[in-house]
Amino acid sequence: MFASSNKARRETNERTEASMDTTTHSIEATAGRTDTHLDQVEDRLINRYEKTVPPEQVRQTMRAEAHRFDDAPVKSFVPILVERAVRARLDRPA
Repeated sequence: MFASSNKARRETNERTEASMDTTTHSIEATAGRTDTHLDQVEDRLINRYEKTVPPEQVRQTMRAEAHRFDDAPVKSFVPILVERAVRARLDRPA
């Protein structure tokens, strides 16, 4: 009985460790996708404002807004939130 209890505990621990590896991998993959999406947002915004705002100003505004979300526990919505914030800042009359 004791041996089967230990075996069950070991199997549970192995499943938990495997699940943690998958979770870590998923977090890293999500971070990579967020960076890719932010690059796409930056390209879109540079194109949108090409006649009125220098590309470097768009990039600086993007970086500032993106840094606001550095500690966000959920990164999925960061690109759209950054894009909206940047557009709001750049659309404001000077």
